[in-house]
Amino acid sequence: MDFGQGKAVGHWGGRYIWQIDNVKDLVVCWHTLPSEGVAVDTEKDLIQKFKKKYNGMRPFANLRD
Repeated sequence: MDFGQGKAVGHWGGRYIWQIDNVKDLVVCWHTLPSEGVAVDTEKDLIQKFKKKYNGMRPFANLRD
């Protein structure tokens, strides 16, 4: 969110989201995890599920699996 508002940030994740037309209309959601250690595996799993549903395409702005 800070990046999209032009603020200096150390993490550039999500920078492509701000290229979407009508970005202000996006709904932001999150998934609470039991610990930080499972975040990477959970993200990979969610991307694989998305790819399976959408013929191998990654979610927009996800540059890797």
